[in-house]
Amino acid sequence: MNNQSQMRFATLTILATVFAISACTNVADNKGLKTDADLISNRPIQETADLYVVTLNRPALLKSAKNEGGKWIVPDSAKAEVEAEQARFLEKLKDSKVDARLVYTYRLTLNGVALFTTAAVAEQLQNMTDVQKIARSSPLARAEILNQEAALAPLQLDAVNSVNFIGAEKAYELGFSGKGMKVGVLDTGIDFTHKMLGGSGSADEFSSVDPKLNSNLFLNLKVVGGLDLVGTEFDAASLSFEMRLPKPDGNPIDEAGHGSHVAGTIAGIGDGIHSFSGVAKDADLYAIKVFGKNGSTSDAVVIAGFEYSADPNGDLDLSDRLDVINLSLGGGFGQPNILYSEAARNLSRGGTVVVASAGNSGPIDYVVGAPGTSDDALSVAASVDGSPHNWRFPAVRFVSPNNSNWLAKASEGQI
Repeated sequence: MNNQSQMRFATLTILATVFAISACTNVADNKGLKTDADLISNRPIQETADLYVVTLNRPALLKSAKNEGGKWIVPDSAKAEVEAEQARFLEKLKDSKVDARLVYTYRLTLNGVALFTTAAVAEQLQNMTDVQKIARSSPLARAEILNQEAALAPLQLDAVNSVNFIGAEKAYELGFSGKGMKVGVLDTGIDFTHKMLGGSGSADEFSSVDPKLNSNLFLNLKVVGGLDLVGTEFDAASLSFEMRLPKPDGNPIDEAGHGSHVAGTIAGIGDGIHSFSGVAKDADLYAIKVFGKNGSTSDAVVIAGFEYSADPNGDLDLSDRLDVINLSLGGGFGQPNILYSEAARNLSRGGTVVVASAGNSGPIDYVVGAPGTSDDALSVAASVDGSPHNWRFPAVRFVSPNNSNWLAKASEGQI
């Protein structure tokens, strides 16, 4: 930080008033993740502010969990210790009168919080009692949707699709179709109006959904849960600090398309004409939106998605945990992100399978990165079968996002 910035921050600190920390509130009745953008500071923070993950000393609750009769149980004593430690830290944070905003609270996969603050404040907090470490959240790029406008050849769904390519029919013959499984898609959200994903398929319904407001169309027989962890404008790599601040809400509608594509590949219901069913066609889907309309996300956000996956209703009873989560995202160059590794390890220990892409940057060296590099993640690479139709997947046949009406058409199954 240069001298001018230091002077500006010192002046703001001197002029600061006392900020109260209220009890954590839930986002749109999604109790699995505690968050409130106004818990600590309700005035603008410097342009240099970013997300920092503060890990506290007590172990994450999934480390203390015990398997009793096939069910993971968190001891009441461990719950009390973690909640008391977090309460102490937040009280000290309030008393310190620093510029910081509480964004997420982690209890199961990590024990800590995510704060939106500056590097100077983060360094100051490092010396607080109960603080184990503080790490700046790293941006993660989204997977790209390829332009397939030139590839709309006649469909041969019975001959070439991702289900028969991997031999999933054999699992169907044995009675495994995903029935009773809960799968979380950590991505750009899910288009819950899409005909393959439990919706009516009406383009008008899709267009009527305001991503910033709760929708009565959200939750159907296929998309049975989820939340938006970031808000429409979020971009972890933006130069604007306002866009780097997550603003969670209860509407995980897909504004970019990739999450719907992934959800359809996993568990969509096809019509056999324009689309075919996903690999686990009878599974339930949870839309966990970690990307805004544009731009990247960050590991602090994705770990919040882990936290929701471990306990969607937030009551610390793990009986509602998700069975599998899918992450088509990651950083490159093979670096094992320590935040991811710890959170993924704890989530896996509690019985949730973490499936991560082995890389989203094409066929280049060192493409595999976190969370695919975690020892506890099932890292999966993309593959093709060499046919002219190898680009087809069941959710939608994507055309260029430059077509302003492409998402509405996708909802109707036209593309």
